[in-house]
Amino acid sequence: MSAETTTPMILAQVQLNDPDNADQQWLYDLSDIYSMGYNFALMGVTAIQAQVRALEVTAACMMENQGLVPLADADILSSFSNVNAVLGLPELEDFEREYYCE
Repeated sequence: MSAETTTPMILAQVQLNDPDNADQQWLYDLSDIYSMGYNFALMGVTAIQAQVRALEVTAACMMENQGLVPLADADILSSFSNVNAVLGLPELEDFEREYYCE
């Protein structure tokens, strides 16, 4: 008995986002990647690039406004409650309530 097996193929792409080299970069979308026979697509640096850019934009805004992000620009910030939820602080508080010992 033989079963046909295939080796999973992974394609990794990096968005350079470099205006000086825009004509030298092309990226495949997920349907293209699938049609080329790849099983997985890695774009792991893209989220880091977005985070770095968000930090740059926020720092520049704060430098221009005496260390604050004005309400007019507040859309660049997540709410404090959302930050707590993303970081898992409610679950941590539940854990501490259940297992904290002095």
